Parts: sequence; structure tokens; C-alpha cells
Amino acid sequence: MRGIIFFDYDGTLADEREKIFSPTDTTKKAVAAVQAAGYGCVLATGRAKCYVPDTGINFDGFVTSNGAYAEYGGREIFNSRIERNLLDEIMRELDKRGIFYALENQDVCYTSRKDSDTFEETVRLFKLDRTKFIMLPEDEEPRANKLFVSFKNDDQFNEISELFCGRLEINKHRTGSSADVDIFGMSKAEGASAMAKDLGLKREQLYAFGDGVNDRQLFRLVGHGIAMKYHSPALDEVSEFVTASVKDEGIAIGLKRLGLI
Repeated sequence: MRGIIFFDYDGTLADEREKIFSPTDTTKKAVAAVQAAGYGCVLATGRAKCYVPDTGINFDGFVTSNGAYAEYGGREIFNSRIERNLLDEIMRELDKRGIFYALENQDVCYTSRKDSDTFEETVRLFKLDRTKFIMLPEDEEPRANKLFVSFKNDDQFNEISELFCGRLEINKHRTGSSADVDIFGMSKAEGASAMAKDLGLKREQLYAFGDGVNDRQLFRLVGHGIAMKYHSPALDEVSEFVTASVKDEGIAIGLKRLGLI
């Protein structure tokens, strides 16, 4: 293995803002070419593995739920879950306010209810597979790598953020009313670092493509961080360069500029 390339999904391999909900043919060919050149290609996403759509790409590994889970070649490497008492507490606070949430695990996500307008908005926006969101069975102990939350308004978001400040990371998605709730200090870099260590790879052998705030720590970890054209300003100081947009085939252009294909 010559190295690993981590690819974010939303805003990097696909972009709902440009009505591109899956990787383009050019992107898929570019990823296949870099795999043939000896690089492992890993999907590094805020999504749980269970609701990653069919991308048409045969990924070698996954870093999901904002870094709380990682696997390579079908082998689990890292799996960090929210501590049980803390999970119970935030579920109570969200239920008290009638806020929709889902407990994200890699095989299925457990929901508080499925009659939420905010959840429906998010399903439509990101083309989520709703079959992966089911009601939590009464006889099953809650567990989660992270939570997916749909707030009704900014007041709710601010109230929950303040209540769990320093204990959980709560970050809004770039569009819509939804947010991720992560283990405090968790980032994609955690799962990616565990993977790199497990595979014996050095920093200069690690590459990442991304666009969002949740890619910042990953870019700090790798030797080469490549930002998409439409990206968060948080990536400016940690990016090696900026490539084109999803629509303009930024992945293929970036891989060529790096000399990997």
C-alpha cells in the first residue's frame, strides 16, 4: 500500500446544493485509477455507515460518524460510543422539548419518532434511506456512536448546546435545521489516526479531500489536505490547495495535481 486517501461525502463526492447526490462517472473512474495505483480509498463522513448511499465506488475502508467508527478491508479498527449515562441524559432533554433525534450506529439508527417535519426535511435534503431509521425497541439498551438531531429553531439548538457544553460536541449541518451530536473531542482524525497506526502508515502517506468544518482536524492529521472549491473558511489555513467543485470534477483534478493518477 502506497498510502490512504480519505474522501468526505457531502460537499466532496456529492453536493446536494448542485443537485449531485452521488459521485459523477469521472469521480468514480478517478478513484478506481488511484486504487489501481496502490492507494487505499476510504470514505470519511459524518454519516453512519448504514445510511451512506450506494456510491458506485468500492471503498477499501470507512471512517464514519465523524470519526467514532473506523474499519478497513471489512475489519473493525475503532469503535467509540457515547457513555451510557450521558446518552440517557441528552435523550431525556431532547424528549422533554419534543426534539427529533436518532441514535447513530453502523448497522441501523434508532429514532425517537418518525413523524417529525424537521426529519422529513432532512431526508429530502440529503436523500437519506429512511429504512435505516427505526424505532428503538423497548427491550434494547440504547447505544450510539453519535446522535443526529433535527431542531425546530435556533433557540432549541442554543439551549441544548449550552446545556451540554464541554461534554458533547454539537455542530449544525451546513444546510437545513439538523445537527450532529458527537463525543466531546471526537473528529474524523480519531478514526483516521487509528486506521493509519493500524496499517503502519506515515503522515506523508495520508491524503484527504473535504469541504467542511468537520474535516479540519483530519486535514491537520494528514500530509496533504485538499479543499473543495466550496469549502468552510476553517479549512483555509490547513489545506495544501483548493481544487474545483464537485460539478467541475474537483476530485479528478485534485488527484492529478497531486500526481497520484
